[in-house]
Amino acid sequence: MKKTKTIWNWTISREELRNQVENYQDLKITKSYKRISVLIVSILLGFSIILALFGVYANIQDILYSLIIYIPILIFVYRGHRWAIITLIILWTVEKGYQLMLVGNIAPIIWWIIVMPYFYKALQVENERKRNIN
Repeated sequence: MKKTKTIWNWTISREELRNQVENYQDLKITKSYKRISVLIVSILLGFSIILALFGVYANIQDILYSLIIYIPILIFVYRGHRWAIITLIILWTVEKGYQLMLVGNIAPIIWWIIVMPYFYKALQVENERKRNIN
């Protein structure tokens, strides 16, 4: 019986992991977990900027601080650095926890649940690449 893929799935099949590692440089941005992670955070940051400019979401200064923090991390995630993916996982978790305390609704938890599997899968791919190198 074939398992269906959902956004809630945190595991990578052996075949998919092998494909991610073997085609590491060739996968499109929508197929590579590290690139999907960068794309998601970039889109969310861009959307936050737009909302901040209209005064809907947050102060533009807060968004600029986020950009200063996230952009370098995203560059290193895109380049496949494990430490950057781990930093992104920690930062995303802390940020969503802070937002949960600030806002008091479950929206940050929902975003965490949707996005975190991609970060974790990107880390699994980088761990497998490191094992193959050694």
